[in-house]
Amino acid sequence: MEEFKATGGTWIYVPELGEVRSLDAGVVAEVIVDGNEDSNGHLMAAAKDLFNALHNLEVAVNTIKYCWEKRPENMWSAIQLASTDAEAARSAINKALGK
Repeated sequence: MEEFKATGGTWIYVPELGEVRSLDAGVVAEVIVDGNEDSNGHLMAAAKDLFNALHNLEVAVNTIKYCWEKRPENMWSAIQLASTDAEAARSAINKALGK
């Protein structure tokens, strides 16, 4: 996988300032006030988490496919890892939804 080059640190949305901020590097983005700013801010703040979750799920699906075709004895372990990745994906989705 290519390296994901984005501003470091955890990203959060600060509604009072209309900003997405990195806890390590400060302002990442300013959100335009258009009636959807909170939804947009939460989605932007979750972008890195969503990217990582999608990448991990892609790896999990490919691992399950490989086990199905070549190593069925490892299928249960692959499914357990995929389940953990699905939980992380749900967490990222909740962050994007502002939950």
